[in-house]
Amino acid sequence: MSLSESPEIPLNPEQEAAVLHEGGPLLVLAPAGSGKTRVVIERLIALIERSGAGGEGFFVATFTRKAAGELSERITRRIPGARLPWVGTFHSLSARLLRRFSGPAGLSPDFTIFDAGDQKALVREIMRRHRISDEDVNPQDVLRQIGRWKNARQGPGPALAQRLFGTNRWFATCYEEYEKGLEASRALDYDDLLLRLVALLGRSPEVSGELRKQFHHILVDEYQDTNPLQEELIRLLSRNRTNVTVVGDDDQSIYQFRGADITHIRSFAENYPGARRVLLSRNYRSTPTIVSAASSVIARNGKRYEKEVQAVRGTGVPVFLKELSTEDVEAEYVCRMLREWTRGGGRLGESAVLFRTHAQALPIEKALSLAGIPFYRKGGGGFLEGREVKDLLAYLRVMANPYDRVSLSRILNVPARGQGEKAQEILRRLGEIQPGAMAPELLERLALEQRRGGSLPELAALLREGGDRARSGELPRTLLEEVLVRTDYRGWVSMASHDLEEREKRLEAVSELLRMSEAFSPSPEGDRLPLSSFLEEIALAQQEPGNPDDGGRVALMTIHQSKGLEFDQVFVVGLEDQILPLRGKSPTDIEEERRLFYVAMTRARFRLHLSWCQTRRIYGRTHSHPPSPFLRDIPPHLVEGDIPSVARPERDASLPRPRDFRRPWPESPGRPPGRREAVVPDRAMVSQKAPARTEPGRSDPEKVRARRPEWIGRKVLHPRFGPGEVMDAFSPDPDLEVVIRFSDGASRTLLARVANLTILEG
Repeated sequence: MSLSESPEIPLNPEQEAAVLHEGGPLLVLAPAGSGKTRVVIERLIALIERSGAGGEGFFVATFTRKAAGELSERITRRIPGARLPWVGTFHSLSARLLRRFSGPAGLSPDFTIFDAGDQKALVREIMRRHRISDEDVNPQDVLRQIGRWKNARQGPGPALAQRLFGTNRWFATCYEEYEKGLEASRALDYDDLLLRLVALLGRSPEVSGELRKQFHHILVDEYQDTNPLQEELIRLLSRNRTNVTVVGDDDQSIYQFRGADITHIRSFAENYPGARRVLLSRNYRSTPTIVSAASSVIARNGKRYEKEVQAVRGTGVPVFLKELSTEDVEAEYVCRMLREWTRGGGRLGESAVLFRTHAQALPIEKALSLAGIPFYRKGGGGFLEGREVKDLLAYLRVMANPYDRVSLSRILNVPARGQGEKAQEILRRLGEIQPGAMAPELLERLALEQRRGGSLPELAALLREGGDRARSGELPRTLLEEVLVRTDYRGWVSMASHDLEEREKRLEAVSELLRMSEAFSPSPEGDRLPLSSFLEEIALAQQEPGNPDDGGRVALMTIHQSKGLEFDQVFVVGLEDQILPLRGKSPTDIEEERRLFYVAMTRARFRLHLSWCQTRRIYGRTHSHPPSPFLRDIPPHLVEGDIPSVARPERDASLPRPRDFRRPWPESPGRPPGRREAVVPDRAMVSQKAPARTEPGRSDPEKVRARRPEWIGRKVLHPRFGPGEVMDAFSPDPDLEVVIRFSDGASRTLLARVANLTILEG
């Protein structure tokens, strides 16, 4: 626990001003490491004590479920009698309110929440009906577009499809069928949770009035990351916009790709008249060197709240900059510095390696493995994404919601029952003929159509009996054990897994789910059935990346995943132009990239390493880009090592020179800093010999590269990478090379004649 979070340490004047604020809306600007958590806790305690409401009348929205749990736990320790039932993420709170008001919302109280896997399964089923494969269209691209339409309040229907062309028109058709699929399964996806609640409050004065009366105060953490639907929900629940406290930092807004709107925090005073603003100006996390370096970088952004932040810790070591030749050499450098760190007494579990994209992780993982340095990778799947867990949860979900067609389709032949694609097709047809039929009825009809008993009647009986017991309040652990025994799922896994290690891993996943269900405790309010509550917790947990559990291991994660975390030592790798920043068309894109770099820098408490490469192989191609322009925003007297693009200045003599920074690592060979080199084409994509590198200002003797501005801005579709936008184009006769930024945020340089591109518009 940092000094700023210890209840024994007095609040500083700015923190105290935020905690004791009495009337009207309040904006607390909380830069990185400024003791935000302490302020949120103390503010909430002060509001509870002042209102005498015992905590039940407060709506507190946090960015993660983990943060919500910690907040509730700390409040309960400080005020033993306090109860905080309305603390959680926007999605979890919305789900609870929709179940409470399911009638006015037009929903079944036992609606299912489709996770990312269920959504993708539904889209794939629609694609299958239209004879479209994953090679033609990426299902994830369809889901991203549906999410954008939903957050823009654009409903499905023929009118939407008629306004669009090409692939986008098919996306609109898929959207319409996707919504029908959700309705048939009596399910909602993540976007629906907010959309349906906001729609309900907007059209029902009775419901919105009841909730405004119930909630004495609205408190929102990480306010800079709210999207328009979340902001509208805050306004609908607040009383004339007066009983609202928001906490955040516009310099840490990094989720624009998820729909976050930074104008909410910037325009708070206009949208909430009479609002007071309090700046937490002391940094308790990082050394003055790191604070000054990060502040110098973020100060280059425009339209931000001006902040002067002072570090409380003593003077630290310089920020270390390092230029390497390739990504493999960069990974070896990280390993060397980690060894130096542990030899000096540092813990591996207090070190993290951060990168802009997932594709940058592989060289780091390989180098750490070869060096015998333990590490873990945050995100990228996990326990809840395993097929055993998804199989067993599908059984429970059909018991809780017998109309869940996606889950029923998953378990039809799991364990194997001789039910192939033809059986799946009959089941889908029966569901369309009888949209009101429950799962056991559909299975019994399917058995009759097949004119053989088999194991389908047994499955129908299991689901019917399990559903009855679930509605009677049976605990998830008991129901899960019943599924395992009656289906012999463990035996099936053992028979299907020929490799001993794989078998043990799969059976351990089953045991872990059992342990999780046993540890689950029903809602103390008793307003939900235990099984429904358990499944809702699981579905919402899958929305968030896995939480770090170092166990003495180095953390590897994207910068986005590092938000809210802190480490003694941080490596930020891959600091090249076109990687960080990823270049977009708008100046605001660069500003968000700079905020992302600021977030990465401020994860470090004591030691910060920033590195870049002369050449890097990524997405199957070798690139050479200059160092990130953000590096030049750091004052030279704060750094040690390689200085990009400028002569190396004298180091500030007041900064100590630690032992591990004195070692003369070999300098990287090659070009002078800042010089950009040509892209080396991928051999698998380009058949001709790559052109030789030429001196600046001289033409390649074999090809003449001419810029093709008429291509810039065109929307295209790639059979593997999905939709994208052409950011640049060159014509080294006779071929056209295009630089495309795809929907996953990655930029790729492709040879047009072999890339199989489809022009979507323009």
